Amino acid sequence: MSGQLENFEQQICVQKWQHFDDNKNYTKIDDVISDARKELRAMMDNYVIPGAVVAFSIKGKTVWSESFGLSDIENNVLTHVDSPWRLCSISKPVTSVLVGQLLDKKLLDLDKPINDYLPLSLFPIHRYNGTEYKLTLRLLMSHTAGVYIKLYTDNMTPFFKATNVTQMIKLFDNQTLLFKPGTKWDYSNYGIQVVGAIIESVLKNNFVDEMSKLFAKIGMNSTVLEKHENLLKHRPRYYSALPDKPTVLQNSDLTDDMFNYEGWWPAGGILSTVTDMLRFGNTMIDAYHGTDQSIVSQSPIKELWKPETIGKYIPPIYNADYGKQWMIYHTNASYPYKLVVGHGGSLLGTSTQLTLFPNERIVGTGFANKGGIIIWPDFIAKVAEKLKNLI
Repeated sequence: MSGQLENFEQQICVQKWQHFDDNKNYTKIDDVISDARKELRAMMDNYVIPGAVVAFSIKGKTVWSESFGLSDIENNVLTHVDSPWRLCSISKPVTSVLVGQLLDKKLLDLDKPINDYLPLSLFPIHRYNGTEYKLTLRLLMSHTAGVYIKLYTDNMTPFFKATNVTQMIKLFDNQTLLFKPGTKWDYSNYGIQVVGAIIESVLKNNFVDEMSKLFAKIGMNSTVLEKHENLLKHRPRYYSALPDKPTVLQNSDLTDDMFNYEGWWPAGGILSTVTDMLRFGNTMIDAYHGTDQSIVSQSPIKELWKPETIGKYIPPIYNADYGKQWMIYHTNASYPYKLVVGHGGSLLGTSTQLTLFPNERIVGTGFANKGGIIIWPDFIAKVAEKLKNLI
């Protein structure tokens, strides 16, 4: 899911705002949505996106939820607003809530060595330039530990049905660190897998059960951990462009499915709907403000949203810093947000985005069934900008 699979991290697309008039004085939410709808359709035409779903809420109330295009080109199936999409890397902030709960209970410490939670047989001491380093949860969650994972193995034998996350981290070698921990930033899905294994170790239970409990508690009734064989109503098909013909679509490569096998759940294996993403986003905003701490308290949310990468790397995309499994955005919108957090995700056939504007209490989310589409953050920020003026 890193490198080729999260190729949106490497590609920069410039979106032209064709239908929003910055000089227009919007007086109705419906007018904002009308122009946003035109803009999204133009975006889909420009980037040859088969299907998309978008949703926004203000102060916990859904003001826009709509589907566009086709979820299945071959069978001419319209996209459905309740389709369960691969969240891809939005799975990371969702997983972070379990860490927040364990921080609340004093069962985890962001700065204790990983081997306080996992034995050396599972997570050996890592080295850089011959020096041993004790990695921490803070380093893993912020992608500043220097760990990485090979995209492909020499054969396909590791691709099996796992019953927990811990089984998966056994498969990878004790590779040399990419840099001295804490000095740089390098996106590592493997690091988040280790976070999942730590959760299983501390709770003495598998990740699937613990996430299912979290979904139920938040009320994310359409959110599940992906299992390819499960039958899910309105599940979309996933598409990518031909390498030499960017306007011609094809079904996504099999690799897409192989890297979504059971065991990758913490880093990118959750399926959800835009409705559930709004519910999740508003739950996080309520926790941040301290108005509802029944899921997780205010303190760990503020910690998860605290940047860890300032001065350690030049943001490659989105103009964002990175906290603990959350991005902290410096949006290009024309008015200064005090805080913007969220995460994007992409596989060969999926592009997703969840953005929270905590002080404005706005949540925006969007999914598309084509990979490498990175204009979601700007689209969501622009719509939120117009909505904010009507609050």
